[in-house]
Amino acid sequence: MKVTCEECKKDFQATNDMIKENYLGSMKTEVTYNCPNCGKKFIIGVMSTKARKLKREMEKLRCVIVEKFKIGYKECNEQKVIKDLGNQLLAEMNKYSRGDK
Repeated sequence: MKVTCEECKKDFQATNDMIKENYLGSMKTEVTYNCPNCGKKFIIGVMSTKARKLKREMEKLRCVIVEKFKIGYKECNEQKVIKDLGNQLLAEMNKYSRGDK
């Protein structure tokens, strides 16, 4: 994914290997990446137990979708469910990033 650093204003490709996780306690993990140009740390969100569960559910459904597309499906109900789970995951990660309890 192409990202523009808010600090140095340079563009770079964000990749999965750039993502770091730091344990915060209470089963919460801060997910971050650093700009490769200036080193500025950016917080993606905070993974809680609920967020990890939502992520696992999404991964399982993605596998189901892939298999359905392989056998000829054009659409399936799991796509809507994944979108809904993704919205829940984003809200959960942002909840702790903002300092909510």
